Amino acid sequence: MLIPVDIPDALPVTVADARTYCRAPGEEDNAVIERAVRSAIEYVQDYASVTLGRSIWHQTFPSWRSCLEIETSPVRDVLSIGYVDDQGADQVVDPSQYRTTITPTGAVVRFTSAFSSPATNADEDLPITVEFAAGYDLPGETGSGDDPRLKLPARAETAVLYLTRLFYDHRTAESPEQLFPIETVTNLLHQLKVYR
Repeated sequence: MLIPVDIPDALPVTVADARTYCRAPGEEDNAVIERAVRSAIEYVQDYASVTLGRSIWHQTFPSWRSCLEIETSPVRDVLSIGYVDDQGADQVVDPSQYRTTITPTGAVVRFTSAFSSPATNADEDLPITVEFAAGYDLPGETGSGDDPRLKLPARAETAVLYLTRLFYDHRTAESPEQLFPIETVTNLLHQLKVYR
């Protein structure tokens, strides 16, 4: 199970860019546009199994396995692995006991041969937690663009902008006709989707 822990307020698509894309006349609609951007980002993330903005997540597991697969992309780094032991106390696995491989679909954590799976609390359904950083670089962020893997894909930005405009244009009962087919967004999202 994926659980967001720290989702910063900074957006991977700026309100200014979205306002321009929506052809909004001035800054008076910024709050409406920001809500539309956030909704569009959530939609893209949920549909495509990607994390657009830099954030911290937990993924929980029911038991030890030879490898633990993190199911979102792009993963920036695994920060820690914790578990609830058989006495109900929180414990942390020594980082020397595992290695992380970043993959196109997320990341895989593999334990070393020296790792012996400690007993976990039987009363906990998901006693093992991997904490990790995920998401693309934010526009204008220091170091943004240094790692091409962490640059927000143009099709993700376009999908967010399309959806933002759709949400913005249809915010009232007197909304104009849809300017582009929703299939356009769906096609972009199919290209972004992480299949498992």
